[in-house]
Amino acid sequence: MAHCPADSLIVEAGLRMTVDRHAILALFFQPRTWNAREIRVQTKTRTLSTVYRNLDILEKYGFIVPVLSLEEDIRYERALQPHHDHTQCEDCKSISCIPCPAKELDAHTLFLQSICQLCAKKS
Repeated sequence: MAHCPADSLIVEAGLRMTVDRHAILALFFQPRTWNAREIRVQTKTRTLSTVYRNLDILEKYGFIVPVLSLEEDIRYERALQPHHDHTQCEDCKSISCIPCPAKELDAHTLFLQSICQLCAKKS
């Protein structure tokens, strides 16, 4: 297991370091969101229940937060990031983080729909 910021967070929280927990939290250091099914595929975790159990723990400890989404599955992103907004691909439904275009507004949620770069290349 290579060292990444996820290692320190897990250890400092007093959580047991497992291969699945490390792999799941490490995904959240990418500037995007994840749902449980995507995480299972990406981390090759054996069961979806293992993914959900780890997501519950990571959310409880404040490492990840749920994100507004137009799909039924809950999507999560890393917590404690500087304010930003999101865009969801109309084709693949992935959600990406984008810099806030409305910095002058104190409290807001901005959610845009577009076509992501991967789907645009497929067209």
